[in-house]
Amino acid sequence: MYRSRLAAAVALMAVAVGACAETPKAAELQEAAAKGPEMSDSDATQAVFDYIDLVNDALAGEGTSDLSAATDPGCTCNALVDMIAKGLAGGGEFVGAEFSASKVTVTSTEPGQAAVRATVSITAYEIQTPDGLLLEERPAETYVATYLLHTDGDAWVVADVKPVEDKS
Repeated sequence: MYRSRLAAAVALMAVAVGACAETPKAAELQEAAAKGPEMSDSDATQAVFDYIDLVNDALAGEGTSDLSAATDPGCTCNALVDMIAKGLAGGGEFVGAEFSASKVTVTSTEPGQAAVRATVSITAYEIQTPDGLLLEERPAETYVATYLLHTDGDAWVVADVKPVEDKS
């Protein structure tokens, strides 16, 4: 039962990833939003790095509450948040899983919102049961996505993550 639920969660992660340092956590997203409705390019860039840090915190077993708070309820990223929560709920682990962002470029900013394109890399990792049983090995992956950000009260949140098609 545990194995089938975690396998289903892994499948959701693959879908969410295709769709969507020391950790500053959600507080820095709130701090960026507190500067007002205008988001500078550096604020938008930092918000994406902060979000990636929250994903890594969750994968490391720190829970998904901060990640969930930084994710809009309508975001496709919620599949990733749910998958991580389900994988950790039974004491499972994502061994070696780490997201990183590079080539981060702000493509637009408007009052209360921004779009940021980033190349996201995920290290190869294993999904294990609480007793160390290997459920799945996942290869390293890299994709390009646009993070759509908006304000929600006093915090910047990720409204959606849209994959950028490779036109080569």
